[in-house]
Amino acid sequence: YRTFRSKSGKALEARVLNRIDDERYEVETPDGKTFTLNTSTLSERDAFYLDAWEPGGEIDFATASLAEVLEKLDYSKVSLSTSGEHLIAPVKVNGQAYKFVVAPGRNFSSLNPDAATALGLELSPGPLTINKPGGQSERANQGTADTFRVGEVDLGSATFIVYDVASFVRDAGKADGMIGGELIKKLNAVIDFGEKELFVRSSEE
Repeated sequence: YRTFRSKSGKALEARVLNRIDDERYEVETPDGKTFTLNTSTLSERDAFYLDAWEPGGEIDFATASLAEVLEKLDYSKVSLSTSGEHLIAPVKVNGQAYKFVVAPGRNFSSLNPDAATALGLELSPGPLTINKPGGQSERANQGTADTFRVGEVDLGSATFIVYDVASFVRDAGKADGMIGGELIKKLNAVIDFGEKELFVRSSEE
């Protein structure tokens, strides 16, 4: 039996009997009563447990690693490197290999101008204004790549602010760009900062 908790903190001790559909599961309490649990009402940890549940193949969350849990959920793993305090992910833009800073706190993604030129991206004025020393500012260009791939996930087209990544993050090293929050969300990404691993999953699965 497992103690399931709702988002409001209410607890229910039960074991899983059956998966009804992608969100609903039939469970049984120690006194033999059966209930239906909906993952949308449960804590994130318990929702993960049910998503990964298989008859006879339950995950022990007390001992399972993050990688083991996410593998059950059809995520693929991408090993990351570091530059200063930043994690660096190998990516492919229009089939060409680059290194991007993983920056979930940024609401946009970027590509260095030299990389955009090499890829032959068509540029146009973007929505971002860059403040420069001396009180000056300039509007950054943007460009759209036909394909953007991380690990086993190909997002199709992706739009980047075309500007030097070092202007957005310190110690970017030789990074060619930056994966911001909007692309991280599309990748369904989970970041393990301790193990320097990025887990991604296609929304089509």
